[in-house]
Amino acid sequence: MNEKLVIEVQAITNYFNSIHAILRRGSQTDIAGSGLTAQQVNLLRILAFTDGLTLKQISERMSLAHSTVSGIVDRLEKKGIVERRLDAIDKRYTRIFLGKKILDYLNHVVPSQRANLLMGALEHATESERTLIIDGLTTLQRLLVLKANQIAEKDDALK
Repeated sequence: MNEKLVIEVQAITNYFNSIHAILRRGSQTDIAGSGLTAQQVNLLRILAFTDGLTLKQISERMSLAHSTVSGIVDRLEKKGIVERRLDAIDKRYTRIFLGKKILDYLNHVVPSQRANLLMGALEHATESERTLIIDGLTTLQRLLVLKANQIAEKDDALK
């Protein structure tokens, strides 16, 4: 194994984790001032990745009892943060969806905060530094897509 490559991969991973944490700070501040509990925030994060889950699915992902999750959903629903809807196919199930307030926040406020932070940082970079950043990220994306496609082709060949 190429030891230098392992060190470079770890450095890139560390940079991405650090950048991600910095870009999340604005929304973390908003969350801290929201008055929501940690469990409520956790439930919202789950729905942000997979909206429209059943209480059972959320309970499993949160490792909490169905009744506990139902109570969390009740409190969030009263605040207009989530909404319950009957399953479109099987009316025996109720699904939980993010409410309009949260969707607007995720779709408009968070990207705007991140863009403003990034814009402010890049204002301090020279044109050549910005070009280096874009070129490096473009190259990394191309290489990741190439590798992902190779893995997908291997998986398809095994089927």
